[in-house]
Amino acid sequence: MPRFNGLTALGRTVDVVVAASNSSNKDSADYVCDGTADQTEINTALLAGRTVLLLPGTYSTTARIRTQQTRNILIGFGATISPVSDNAIFVYTDNAAGSAVSIEHTFCRLIGVTIADIRPTVNTINGVWILASDFSMTQCDLTAMATGGGLGFVMSTGASRARIYDNYFFGWGWCDVGRPEAGNPVPNITDWMVSNNLFRQSGFWHVIVAGAALATGPRRGVIANNVMQHVELQHAIYCQGGEITITGNVIDNCAQQGIRLGAGITGIGKHNYVVSGNVVRGCQDGIAIYGDIDGAVIVGNTVKAC
Repeated sequence: MPRFNGLTALGRTVDVVVAASNSSNKDSADYVCDGTADQTEINTALLAGRTVLLLPGTYSTTARIRTQQTRNILIGFGATISPVSDNAIFVYTDNAAGSAVSIEHTFCRLIGVTIADIRPTVNTINGVWILASDFSMTQCDLTAMATGGGLGFVMSTGASRARIYDNYFFGWGWCDVGRPEAGNPVPNITDWMVSNNLFRQSGFWHVIVAGAALATGPRRGVIANNVMQHVELQHAIYCQGGEITITGNVIDNCAQQGIRLGAGITGIGKHNYVVSGNVVRGCQDGIAIYGDIDGAVIVGNTVKAC
């Protein structure tokens, strides 16, 4: 039975409490991590209860944290998930296994958690890999110390209606909507939203849509009201197909285009874009269209010093 009887967080009743090895009040937690493979206690807690609270502290992981049931909620204000930097096994792969957290059940939430990947680029991992629908992530801090390393988040197979909002991303290679899991084609991912996030210092792109060669579509979604700063090699927003609304974003200092729209992959449905109310500054090009798209409405944007 949970020891924190009646505890609530963000208006939700907490089922299970987990403490890090350096947390205060460890004696009151249901599970106490020892600083070694802390994903074991966290995954056990996610199986024991739907809503899990991580007490403030640092959680050292040697494999991914995985949702264990529908409607799992992981809350962690002051909690930092830190993959062990010298682990040669838990490294980047092009699937969920190479991620700090994988979402494998519907209607799950990640709230207020910090993921800090302190590894070098050659040994980095991904942040959050999403494999189920109706997921939301908010007020999280995802920081990669090796710019251009892994992927901040990935919406992969089954990730329709995902909501990524009010988060901070720093130092990742990019964030991906429509990436195959383990090389398999991705079915339609629709009605997703990436909004009100702060993206800083990415290696290739901040957000890429339908970027994988095996992807199928369309990718109907919204990229809105984000602040995107400094891309070392390419674009802030790169769409390779779908029906995408891009609005209200502020983009600064990209090596190439601030927003790049393309037809991308043939046979994935419509390539329609609505681009409005964005501010693009200090990029090689402001807004660019490549390929034979079906339609684009580009209106009310501000482009400066491009």
